[in-house]
Amino acid sequence: MYKLKLVSAVTLAFIVVFTASTPSGASGRKDGETSSEANPALAIEAVVTKEEALSVFDRIARGGNPGLRIWTNDGQTSYEVGDHLTIHVSALQTHYVTVIYLDSHGVVTLLMTGDRRRAALVGPDRHLEIPATDAGFEIHANLPTGVETLYAIGTPIPIQSSWLIAKDVELFPTLDSDNAVQLAKRLEALLQKRKEFEGYSAARFDQVISMPHTQNAAAQYAALGIVEYFTGRHRAVRRPRLDLDIKFRSGTAELTPEAKLDLLEVGKAISDSRLSRNSFVLIGHTDDVGSEDENMALSLSRAASAKRFINENFSAENVASCEIAGVGESEPLVPGTSPVDRGLNRRVTLEMRREAIRGNAEADLSALAITDVEDIDLSAAYVPILDER
Repeated sequence: MYKLKLVSAVTLAFIVVFTASTPSGASGRKDGETSSEANPALAIEAVVTKEEALSVFDRIARGGNPGLRIWTNDGQTSYEVGDHLTIHVSALQTHYVTVIYLDSHGVVTLLMTGDRRRAALVGPDRHLEIPATDAGFEIHANLPTGVETLYAIGTPIPIQSSWLIAKDVELFPTLDSDNAVQLAKRLEALLQKRKEFEGYSAARFDQVISMPHTQNAAAQYAALGIVEYFTGRHRAVRRPRLDLDIKFRSGTAELTPEAKLDLLEVGKAISDSRLSRNSFVLIGHTDDVGSEDENMALSLSRAASAKRFINENFSAENVASCEIAGVGESEPLVPGTSPVDRGLNRRVTLEMRREAIRGNAEADLSALAITDVEDIDLSAAYVPILDER
């Protein structure tokens, strides 16, 4: 996920607080132990996965012409949370560019559309940077960690955000993962069914976000940072899920001293009055070592251990009502089977219940049918490219 850091002094403190850190730890049930409080269905409910969205966006990319390139900074593909990022797009022919970003949870952000017509124009002698040098904001790598994907779509006329969602709710409209596929299919239909977009170009870029390496024996996240993560409105919708940096040794759900420090911050955050009306679920995860049944039980044990520790130290109503679930090895944070990859996948996720995070952009998208792209009036956006130069 990207963090937008506004340069103005008025908002700087808010964003600095938001960058505070995130919990890390482990849980303390024996392997295979389950809890009557647990409801695994909460985490396995029918939500659209990132892979489904990626498959549609990849179809769009494969169907486009070559000649478009997208990358970050100097082309490196690995960053730590907090690193400064600049997105670059270049093209062999003059096009308007739409830039789409998917974080490791499948949350989609429209980073550039044709609404900003001049800014979106790229060509052999004009390449795009996000943010521009005079933009008034910065972009930094942020949670969740994992593999992120950027797509650039170049078109002869500028794609308006109102063709993809009902209205542009913020500078960077953001959609939760269960709406990502709907947006992707709508974009695909627009490009395929309207002759005005014949000859579009496309490109993809992947990068990995990880937590900074630290030797400090302190919590990774401050409670205030977690609160701001779920309540901050500098993005279009509240973040639905946070991967806590609570790591476990292989095959165990025992809490480490470091994990307890981090879970204390989680408890403070959930107890905060700004989150008092929200309900949460702690979801345990494992790596791919062991059988599916063993990992399902172990992941549930980790979530239960984390909740038990929080309950022992906090008494707020929504702390007591926080639910738990385990998903085993089914939702890895990063691909791969190296010791580092497996260590990242052994974790706990804090998720805000979906009924609490329905956002403006999501509601606007639900009002748009995939099949109505043929009815969109493109005339307002049809400005010859040469007029923009």
